[in-house]
Amino acid sequence: MIKKRSAILAGLLNFMGAGLGFLYVGRPSWAAINLLSLPLLLGFGAWIGLMFKPAGFVAVCISLLAVIVASMYLAVRIARREQAAELRAYQRWYVYFSYYVAASIFLNVVLMNRSALFGYETFRVPSRSMMETLLPGDSFVSNTWAFKRRTPRRGEVIVFLYPKDPSLKYVQRVVGLPGDTLRVQGGVVEVNGARLDEPYISPGHNHGAPFGNGRFEVPVGHYFVMGDNRDNSADSRVWGTVPQANLYGSVEFIFWSYGSDEAFQPAAFRASRIGWSIQ
Repeated sequence: MIKKRSAILAGLLNFMGAGLGFLYVGRPSWAAINLLSLPLLLGFGAWIGLMFKPAGFVAVCISLLAVIVASMYLAVRIARREQAAELRAYQRWYVYFSYYVAASIFLNVVLMNRSALFGYETFRVPSRSMMETLLPGDSFVSNTWAFKRRTPRRGEVIVFLYPKDPSLKYVQRVVGLPGDTLRVQGGVVEVNGARLDEPYISPGHNHGAPFGNGRFEVPVGHYFVMGDNRDNSADSRVWGTVPQANLYGSVEFIFWSYGSDEAFQPAAFRASRIGWSIQ
């Protein structure tokens, strides 16, 4: 069958599925390159650390968008310049459909495993246990390879697998390191006999809740974590310490924030929080 390719359809297909438009215009090798370029760009951005800085994160997102737009433009340009020609065996609707399904599965599998493959993950905060450092609706980037190279610092906010159910991931602050002795009483935390300076705690969230007071020993290879909203946080005071093996990643910065600062208030976009590094 001799047929000319539609420029509009070629561009639209590359928008719908990476490389699909190139397959449509008879460029299968371009289709493969286009498909692989997206995860490789994400991986490169994470491997060199760009994903863990606000400006670098934006640069990676813009680069991904640029690849998509460029691929659409190239597919349109090829379709317009080439004359009607005999269709190849792979230029059939069922091949396009099969490619679309396979490419979608491939990209979804890569994204679902980005923590292991690329060393980064994104999370959205669902609760108020870390207010005011993290608000409900904040979305942040985590470096999931951070603790393969180092151990958490005291005062660092981390993501970890909940010891009672490792299928759940929690985000809280490291207060006690392996071997420490902690005393929590009336909103005051002492570590090895010295009061811990905690400038990240809001007085309005630390009235000295009666639960969780006492003396705690941190075993070797474990970490004691607490939420910044001390009066409303189930943490190591309640369910125990976090084993080293349960450490998942560091918390880098907020890249999106949409939610409510207070209960029962309407959600809103919080532009002022975009780009905040978590301290």
